[in-house]
Amino acid sequence: MDCKLEPFEIIFLYYSKQYKAKVEQVLITDLSEKFLVTGKKKQIEIISDRPALRRLNSKKKIKFQAINFDANNLDLAISIIGQIQRHIDDIEHPPYNWKDNPKNKPY
Repeated sequence: MDCKLEPFEIIFLYYSKQYKAKVEQVLITDLSEKFLVTGKKKQIEIISDRPALRRLNSKKKIKFQAINFDANNLDLAISIIGQIQRHIDDIEHPPYNWKDNPKNKPY
């Protein structure tokens, strides 16, 4: 499976405010990938093990790790990682089209 992603934007909540950030996949190897999340003033690097899991056809949950990040803003990292994971899930597992289900066809 190809793990290459096009740059995308995420919207996340932090202390009841919405923020936008651009997410780019800057490095991809057989074992890991690195994302660069860029906001107005800060950048965060996030590493995941998705390529290794997809290469092994594993159904395990993807592990994300924030690098060069202030530990005081853990809620922010969790929110950003959640949005990245949601974007990846939408690409890898698109919503099921119930109209094409054979059980929904007339006899």
